[in-house]
Amino acid sequence: MLILEDHDCVHVANGSFEVFNAHQTSPSKSVQRVHQILNLEVNHIMKGGYDHFMQKEIHEQPETLARTMQGRIAFNQSAQVQQNAENNYSTI
Repeated sequence: MLILEDHDCVHVANGSFEVFNAHQTSPSKSVQRVHQILNLEVNHIMKGGYDHFMQKEIHEQPETLARTMQGRIAFNQSAQVQQNAENNYSTI
């Protein structure tokens, strides 16, 4: 994974790449950017039986959202806050 900055452009050719930034003093000179190797399992990359990656993304949203919020939201307290808000809606 290559992390690009504003105004970056990547030139890919023959299995290599160069990054250029249009707002550099010398836009024709390549710039260095941080890149990372991602350790993903094949099933995270594959379409998983869906015709399109977009379908896969849509169907995975509930699980992904739950994992993202895990440890950040106490769902039992959240339900109580919602109930209190609903009970006091007219005064809020």
